Amino acid sequence: MCVAFFTLEHHDYALILCSNRDEYLSRPTEFAHFHSFETQGHLRHGILQDQQPGQCPTQHSQYSDTVVLSGIDVQAGGTWLGLAKTGKLALLTNITEDTALKFPQSRGHLVASFLANPPSSLTDLTDIEQYLRGLVGPFDLTDEGGARYAGFNLLLLSPRVTCSSASPSPLISYEAYLATNRGASGQITYRPLTHVERQYGGLSNGSDGYGGKEWIKVKKGLEILRTVVKGPDHSEDKIIEELFELLTWTSPTPPTSRAELCNTIQVDPILFRPGNIGAGYYATRLATVILVKRTGEVVFIERDRWMLPDEAKSNAERKQGSEWSGDRSRQGEERGERKPVLASTLSSATQRVYRFKLDM
Repeated sequence: MCVAFFTLEHHDYALILCSNRDEYLSRPTEFAHFHSFETQGHLRHGILQDQQPGQCPTQHSQYSDTVVLSGIDVQAGGTWLGLAKTGKLALLTNITEDTALKFPQSRGHLVASFLANPPSSLTDLTDIEQYLRGLVGPFDLTDEGGARYAGFNLLLLSPRVTCSSASPSPLISYEAYLATNRGASGQITYRPLTHVERQYGGLSNGSDGYGGKEWIKVKKGLEILRTVVKGPDHSEDKIIEELFELLTWTSPTPPTSRAELCNTIQVDPILFRPGNIGAGYYATRLATVILVKRTGEVVFIERDRWMLPDEAKSNAERKQGSEWSGDRSRQGEERGERKPVLASTLSSATQRVYRFKLDM
C-alpha cells in the first residue's frame, strides 16, 4: 500500500508532491540518493537483460549516463518513486489484490526504466509516449499480454520547457500520464491525466476507473492538499511541513487487516502472521515531499516514519542528505516480534534533504 497527492497547476511550482511508502519493515531498502541504476547493478537482472531488440522501451547503452535521485528496493531492484536530474518523475503503487501468481518482472523496474530512458529521438512522440508505446506494444501484442507484472498504477511526468517574454528564464510545466494494468496479468493501458487530476491528484492502490478515487485515504488527502495549496502566502518551508503533516493522517479506527488500509494515509504497524501474503510488521516506512519550481529548482526530502529497532539504533550514526557517507542499506531482519519505533520520536537525524536545479 502506498499513496501520493500532487498538483501540477500551482502558480510558482510545476510540481508539488507528497507520498508515503508502505511496506514490510524488514524489507531491505536503500535510502534516497543520486545514482545510476545500471552501475549499481539493480537493473541487470531485471527488464534490461532479457528483452529482445525492439521490445525494450529504453536503450541499454544509455543507462549508465543517467543520474536519478531515488531510494532502491534491494530485494527486487528498481524503486517506487524517483526523480531524474532532467526533471522526469515516476511513481508506482501496487493494486490491492489477492494473488499467488509469480511474475517474471518486478514492478519497480517500470519506474527505473522510465527514469533512465534517453530523450525521444522521434519528433512526433513525447518522452512519455515513446516509453509507453515501447512498454505496451511489445508485450500486449503477444498472448502473454500484461502477465509480466502484478497489479500496478504508474504515474509518469515529463517536463516541458517554454520561454516567455514575461520571464527572464525558461519555465517548466509537466506532461502527465497514468499507466495501469488494473490488476495482476491485466492488459497495460495508459491515458493523460485530466484537468481535474492535474489540479489536485491522488493515487493509491485502487484500480483506475473502479472506485479507487473513492477510498477514504484518497478523499481525505485531497481535501487537506487543497487547503495546503490554497493557503495565503505560504513560505516553502511551511508548505513542506504541512505536506508532511498531511502524510501522518490516520483513521480514527486503526486498520487491523489489509482490506482496511484504504481508510488511513499513514499506516501504523500491523503484524501480519505467516499464512498472509508476506509476514511481519507492515507500516509506513518513508514519507517524501518533492517541490519543483517552474524555474527548475528542486527540493526533495525523504523522512523515516516507522522502523525496526536495529534501524533506529544505526540511524544515530547517519548524517543528513548528500553529506551522509555511511551504508545506505536497511538490512534489518525481523527476529520474533520486535516492536517498531516511530522515527519522529528519535533525537537522531531521520531525513535526507536534497536541493538542486534540474538540467533543463
